[in-house]
Amino acid sequence: MIIIENTMTDLLLKETTQLLNEVADVDLLYYFHKDNILYNLENKKLKEADYTYQEFLDSFHPSDSLLFDSSFSSILSGASNYSNKVYRKKQHAHDEHYQLYNINIISHRDNNDEIDFVMFSIKNITDIASTHRKQSIMLDKYQTIFSNLPFATICFDDSGRVLQANSNAVSMSKNWFGTELFSVNFLNAKGVDDDMRKHFSEHIPFTRDVRCKINYDEYRDVRTNYVPISDDDGNFLGHMMLFDDITSEKQLLRSNDMFTKKMKMVTEHFGLIHLDYFPYTRTLNVDGGYSLAHIDNVPIEHIYDMIHPDDLSIIEDAVENFAYLPMKPYEINFRMLMSNHDDYRNVTLSLIPRLDNNIRLKCYTGLMEDITDRVRQLEEKELTLRKLQHAIDKAEESDRLKSSFLANISHEIRTPLNAIVGFSELIVSEEDTEKREEFCNIIRNNTATLLELVGGILDLSKLESGNTDFDNEEFDVDNFIQDLYYSFKYRFPENNELDFILDLGAPCTIVADVDRVREVLTNFLTNAIKYTSKGNIKLKYSFDGTNVRMEVSDTGIGISPEGIEKVFNRFEKLGCLLPGSGLGLTICKNIMNILKGDIGVTSTIGEGSTFWISLPAKPVC
Repeated sequence: MIIIENTMTDLLLKETTQLLNEVADVDLLYYFHKDNILYNLENKKLKEADYTYQEFLDSFHPSDSLLFDSSFSSILSGASNYSNKVYRKKQHAHDEHYQLYNINIISHRDNNDEIDFVMFSIKNITDIASTHRKQSIMLDKYQTIFSNLPFATICFDDSGRVLQANSNAVSMSKNWFGTELFSVNFLNAKGVDDDMRKHFSEHIPFTRDVRCKINYDEYRDVRTNYVPISDDDGNFLGHMMLFDDITSEKQLLRSNDMFTKKMKMVTEHFGLIHLDYFPYTRTLNVDGGYSLAHIDNVPIEHIYDMIHPDDLSIIEDAVENFAYLPMKPYEINFRMLMSNHDDYRNVTLSLIPRLDNNIRLKCYTGLMEDITDRVRQLEEKELTLRKLQHAIDKAEESDRLKSSFLANISHEIRTPLNAIVGFSELIVSEEDTEKREEFCNIIRNNTATLLELVGGILDLSKLESGNTDFDNEEFDVDNFIQDLYYSFKYRFPENNELDFILDLGAPCTIVADVDRVREVLTNFLTNAIKYTSKGNIKLKYSFDGTNVRMEVSDTGIGISPEGIEKVFNRFEKLGCLLPGSGLGLTICKNIMNILKGDIGVTSTIGEGSTFWISLPAKPVC
């Protein structure tokens, strides 16, 4: 590394040292034109830099590299002697990001007026630029906020000269001052009195409501706020006045006062309860009504005992939120005790916000009305409408069932009737004795089927119309089940493939029509025999202390889930090839409905079914 030490250098260092004392954080770089070498200043001596001019130039942003080289070339050519610009440049070659540098290029000439060297003063201004950028953003935000304040804002100095004003203030000044705002001395403006000027001179904030005449016959209510502006050290900077048009709020206050007077007259005339609720103190004022005494400043919690327990949360939520809810009318419905009634009364509480002179929420004022009679009338009306709709639905369903019933019954009757008529005609012309006997059996079986069908239809019709008499009496379930078991035992085939099992429970008695209960269980047993070819059929009852459950289970073909849903419907047969009217289980269901018992079935395809009924019972004494 070459170190330059001569008279010129000493003079240069002296000048450079003086420059460094004046400017902080500045790096100095020298370019000697004749040697084409760059030098750094280190410890007050010039030392050859460890990089060339081209390497120095490569540290600039590509867009700024050309700009710097052009400025440097212009100085070397003598076209200019000085350049001061901001460039993007890396501090070190391996840096990833560019920083901002302010670079001054100054040429130095010798006694022959020729350039002997060029000095670069390089200052990193990245942080300064960032700070300026943030300050600019903050200034823009301030200006945006200031310009968009919802009220007129004016800043002025001690002499009364208006320094700044937003658009609302400019618009207001034309009506208030009658001239352009910036041409007005604010201390002498219309509406500014001695007391206000005293506050200005002593820098004392104030708030004042004034009524201003802006036209020949128009007045506006304006709230003025004065704020002296100071810096963080308490040094006074200027004055700020804020003007807020509160005409509508004042009108609302006057309307509220008028409404309060009218409402008091209404409550006195109709006997309603007029009350005021103060959300910030959680207290209540009541003027009376419904035999309630006049009360003042009572904590709201003192009336909680009068509120229906199920409605208490409504009042508690309202009390918690009233201080934070938007100021608008509210209506609350709940039940509470009144001194002139023994039961809870339905009441509606209508409230509106009431403001103080500063347009802040003072309380909620309103009326409470007993609407119990109105609610009951509405409930009775709704009940009547529901009953009417139920009757309409029932009539429509009855009409649909009638049509379906006629369609089904015509089909069910026609099948055996056709067989009876057809074979009756054949038997007349048939001479073969065996065939005649066969035809007779067919006619006999279809006649029995027709009689069973007609009998079932008649029974079902009587049950559904309520014309069937039930002879209810108390009987022993154990004896009843055993009698039924032995009456059916003879019907079972004499082989070992099907067993008939009896399973008795705890002795008990029931009050019911014994013939009708027998009819239901007989139907269950008949179906079990019909659909079970091997395994067992069990007749069982069990008593749980309250109800007796009687059931018939089998190991037959079982019923699908879809079949279980329809098994108690009219004309629903478990097997279309087996005899039966399809009305037996429907009749059973109707019988159990009349006896106020339960009926049901559980089944699995291929494993069997269990049909059961349940009736209230009591143990045998």
